[in-house]
Amino acid sequence: MTVNTLLRVPEFDLAPEEALTDPGFHSEFPQVNLPFQITIGGLTMDGISISLTKALASGRLPADLEYQDELVSLRFDFDGFSITLYADAILSQDANDAQAPVSVFFTHPTDGHLSPLRYLINSFVAGDTVTMGHLLSSGAAPEQVRPQASTPAAKPARKPLRILLLALLGFGFGFAATDMIYHRVLLSHEPRPLTITQDSQALRATASGQIALINPQAAQGDVAYSLLANRGDLVSVRMPCDCAADPAQGAFQGATVLSGDPILLLTSDTVSATAQLRLSQRGLSRYLAGDQAEVVLADGRIVPVDLRIETPDAQTTATVIWPQDTQAPDPDSIALLRFNKLNGRFVRTLSARLTEVRARLLNKF
Repeated sequence: MTVNTLLRVPEFDLAPEEALTDPGFHSEFPQVNLPFQITIGGLTMDGISISLTKALASGRLPADLEYQDELVSLRFDFDGFSITLYADAILSQDANDAQAPVSVFFTHPTDGHLSPLRYLINSFVAGDTVTMGHLLSSGAAPEQVRPQASTPAAKPARKPLRILLLALLGFGFGFAATDMIYHRVLLSHEPRPLTITQDSQALRATASGQIALINPQAAQGDVAYSLLANRGDLVSVRMPCDCAADPAQGAFQGATVLSGDPILLLTSDTVSATAQLRLSQRGLSRYLAGDQAEVVLADGRIVPVDLRIETPDAQTTATVIWPQDTQAPDPDSIALLRFNKLNGRFVRTLSARLTEVRARLLNKF
């Protein structure tokens, strides 16, 4: 007894000639016109119909294959892929009839090809697969209209959420469009940044000589600096105000100065902050047209300022004058100068508030 005999028990223990006349191959399973191709060795034929026990194909069968138990392959072509099944079969054809089909009888119908073949046939009969020429296409069968049971009222609850999402989306697009119009049309920024400086008064040397003492932290009335003059005198100068002082460039204890050179630079909160930059032609045109000049500081503050226009050497220079009723910025801070078409205190205040809201939203999200 061979291994094949142990592993596979034939369902029809008949001779090939007897199997062709056995009614189990003919009447128990109807033929289905399912498109397929059958290959036996190097011979390929188009299938006509197929069942779980038998298949019919078109073509001529060589005489040496008549009544032979051969391994055949069944190929079902779908749109984009194909399925190939292998089965043992007995081949037969009426030699007297030129139009007779080739009969393929599966000798072991319950082998491994049974399940996929049965699934294909059942799907074709149920309408899940449809034919397109020599191809098979997967598609849902037309369903009959059935009365639907009343569904719970959970689906309408999605409508308010959808409306809310659409409203938020519309609000976002509107905010983005308004922000773009505001910054592209109503505002014009100068390309060059400006450095905020603070006006200062200088305590200058009253005579030529050497600095013997320099005290920037001196209080009002104390000695701010002492100078050993070339003529041998010691000249001392008191701090004239209660203000901050910084040594001038090149001024330190032991330095030699000439009469009139600055030694200490005095600044106070009452001294206005200024900045100077070369103004572009577009900025000059907008300022002359009445646009409000504004300084955008690094901390986000927007301060309306005045400009003093000067044209030395055919170059337009603008001096920014910081308003007296506003806290002066830190010296040497970087800022931007822009021109705003929106004039009027109310409109400027509203613009500043909108800018603050926009900055907060950007920081939050």
